[in-house]
Amino acid sequence: MKKSILFTSLLSIFMLVGCNKSNPSEQVSNNNNNNNSVQTSSNKTTSEEDEWGDDESVTITTKYIYTVTVKNPDDSKNTTGKVQWCTASNCFEPAVIGETGVSTFINEAEKAFVHIKDIEGYTYNPDNIYVDKDHPNLEIKLATLNKLDASEGISAPGVYNLESHTKVKLDSFLPKTGNFSFTTWIDYTDDSNKNYHPAVTFKGTKHQETSDKNLKFEFSLDGSTTGLALEFTDVKASLQFEIKQL
Repeated sequence: MKKSILFTSLLSIFMLVGCNKSNPSEQVSNNNNNNNSVQTSSNKTTSEEDEWGDDESVTITTKYIYTVTVKNPDDSKNTTGKVQWCTASNCFEPAVIGETGVSTFINEAEKAFVHIKDIEGYTYNPDNIYVDKDHPNLEIKLATLNKLDASEGISAPGVYNLESHTKVKLDSFLPKTGNFSFTTWIDYTDDSNKNYHPAVTFKGTKHQETSDKNLKFEFSLDGSTTGLALEFTDVKASLQFEIKQL
């Protein structure tokens, strides 16, 4: 009789443990947990053989809690776009950000990155998409994606999309004095972009050029923009880039 009661109790415990196994990853719209990691166990915990000679070990899995807050250009929270979380081995189904403007991802990976989707008319810096266990919280501010008119050129700082032309004039650029930076916005988490390195020639005073994947350089304007232009080579169907006043 005692063995029967003991067997029934153990069977109940096994059923509860089996029902509470965690999925390898979770993606939710918001999370109020103040810790940036959680631990889950997948097996029964025993230190010695039980009555029937079974010896089971416990597996402790650490999962990290990552968040991304997505903001519109006016600093309001974006609630209608979708966030796709990715690890080095897998990208998960995109999910609507929701009314909090925050997307949360729980996973065993010590690093992750995001793609923001369904944000027509906006874009974001593809170098600012990464999180890791020591830096689990990310904020992405969307930028307005400006149309580029080949005949008129660029008239102000901003983010632009280069399509069918390879030369962009800066004759009407304002302000006409100051220091500025130019940066390509290429998403190098996309395998098709791994060997994509367009060349940019600036007809003006350029300095401090860097090229750690995305090309970046700074330039100065001294009051005259006549004849200034950006010339692009080795460009695919389109190329996003940002000109920013420093």
